[in-house]
Amino acid sequence: MRTSTCPAAPRSSPIPRRSPSPRWRSDGLLWLEGAFWRGTDEDEFEVSPFAACLFGRLAPGRSCPVQLVFEPEEAGEREAELVIRSSDRERPELAIHTTGTGQLADSDEDGVPDETDNCVDRPNGPLLPDAGGISQRDSDRDGYGNLCDTDYDDDGLTGISDFNVLRAQFGKTEQDDGFDPAVDANGDGGIGLIDFNTLRSFFGEPPGPSGLDCVGTFPCLAP
Repeated sequence: MRTSTCPAAPRSSPIPRRSPSPRWRSDGLLWLEGAFWRGTDEDEFEVSPFAACLFGRLAPGRSCPVQLVFEPEEAGEREAELVIRSSDRERPELAIHTTGTGQLADSDEDGVPDETDNCVDRPNGPLLPDAGGISQRDSDRDGYGNLCDTDYDDDGLTGISDFNVLRAQFGKTEQDDGFDPAVDANGDGGIGLIDFNTLRSFFGEPPGPSGLDCVGTFPCLAP
């Protein structure tokens, strides 16, 4: 089976990511007989199920585009070979070396992986810090970032008692006596409408979610 050089799939950053399609061509009539992965990381690569041309005749001058799917379970380098079988007696298997780089999930895209993010769903990391320029601000050190923690009395839910705390703090700034930084959700140094709206969005709900293992204990600090 004569082929042109097949490029390996490009490195992948988010998970999952689909890579551009490698191609190979035929100079004579071939029957393609499917494909499989082999290698240490073979379970983390897939071939798109829509690659129907991997099963059947490949006419001269025609190509068979294949889309690869990379779904790493952990961060780090991965590699495997995509092996395509054909009726070519001299070269019945064509191996394409494929590599990818897995990264940890970061749902809110704030630069902190979910597993160490004290606000998994609300960006408060180095890529999107709060109004005070702080990443992962957690004033009461309970493992929930200020931006997703309006449970000021730590009873597990945001309710009337928490609203009363915010009402007593409303209008205060960090220069005022009795200012509670834990009520400053966006870290701008004052308690105002943004903090009230944050509380309202959590009313009746638990804080977080947080990816920290120590969440709910004191002190629980982000690494």
